[in-house]
Amino acid sequence: MPTIVSIPLSDAVMARLQEKAARVGASLEAIAAEEMEKAVVKPRKGDDLRMWAGSSNSGLTDVSERHHEYLGRAIMDELRGENGDDSLR
Repeated sequence: MPTIVSIPLSDAVMARLQEKAARVGASLEAIAAEEMEKAVVKPRKGDDLRMWAGSSNSGLTDVSERHHEYLGRAIMDELRGENGDDSLR
């Protein structure tokens, strides 16, 4: 069973919630709960990238020292239309 919370809202926030509720055909409560859940559950900036860090093995052992070189080479290969799997080697 959901918990019921009473929160004082500014007129501006209330107006935006009411507008969205009317636009999508949902109750004010449903819209407010949805927006609050998005704000709380939403990943922090960069979290989506961090989950991929270290998730693949390129076979390269010196990326931490030469990442700029590898990135530059990959960009140049991409611009030339050469984007094969071993373009970083």
